[in-house]
Amino acid sequence: MDTCGAKVFFPGITDPDTLSMAAKVCGQVSLRQKGLTGQDYYSQFDIIEPAMVRELPKGRALVIRGGLSPVIVKTPRAWRAPEYRAARRRHQTIAALIPARAHRSIGGAVPAGPLPPEPVLEPAGGQPAPDYPWSAS
Repeated sequence: MDTCGAKVFFPGITDPDTLSMAAKVCGQVSLRQKGLTGQDYYSQFDIIEPAMVRELPKGRALVIRGGLSPVIVKTPRAWRAPEYRAARRRHQTIAALIPARAHRSIGGAVPAGPLPPEPVLEPAGGQPAPDYPWSAS
């Protein structure tokens, strides 16, 4: 999950690690506040809490994409799309399942032929190759 460019979190996630990771990835925001004495100061707040991720409204999702700010988006419903409704009227909403052809199995092992000879590599310039300790002579 760490290397994907876009992360989408739908409501109802119950894994605490996933919820805290989503909240941590969203980051924090610094807000200016006024103190009792009238002085301004800045406080850090989490953009979203883990409980907020779990309790997203129905039909919404939290999207975190690259280095952009996290957003809560409205998720489209496929069954409301005009293409799906037209296919439903034509009774074509379920893809036709076509059974795969049966393949014949190989009865026994097929013997392999002899291996081709290894090519002999010669160094450039026609000079003999030096003897190395690991070369078989």
